[in-house]
Amino acid sequence: AHPRHSQSERAPRITMSYQPATYGFPIYFIPMLDDADRNNRYERAIEEAIQCFKKDQGHPPAVVDLGCGTGMLSIFALRHGAKSVTSVDKNKDMVLMCEEAVRQARDAEESGHWGKHEAFTGTFPAGERLNRSSLWLKSEDGSPRKFDMIISEILGTLATSESMWTFVNQAR
Repeated sequence: AHPRHSQSERAPRITMSYQPATYGFPIYFIPMLDDADRNNRYERAIEEAIQCFKKDQGHPPAVVDLGCGTGMLSIFALRHGAKSVTSVDKNKDMVLMCEEAVRQARDAEESGHWGKHEAFTGTFPAGERLNRSSLWLKSEDGSPRKFDMIISEILGTLATSESMWTFVNQAR
């Protein structure tokens, strides 16, 4: 028989919900960035998706990286032949880090075949449709921007607490 515990003896309930970092470098990124197996699998998956798209469609994809963080997935997409990558994050510091990481990766690559890269700070309110007037959703001529492929590390961002599923569904 298991001993019964009174309410006061039980572990306290966690009532704070996870809040994504809106500035600075989130400490929870470090273990993810240090996981070589995880990162290699992401790169292979993105490479395969881009190659399949090019084979099926006859041209490289225009990619959007939702919640771009450090820019790792954006770099993978550019490295493996994306026509363009639009990186978006609600954390301005991460957008700046992404831009710098892409620039450094592009400079370090020997191949000069990298697509266009843009990075934007954006927010995605839960339960609301995307604001189609957002700068990152507009082409240079003001028409709606079309993306062929969405990349995102939604599990590491705790998709349910950041409403990422709603955003991904609306961005499709």
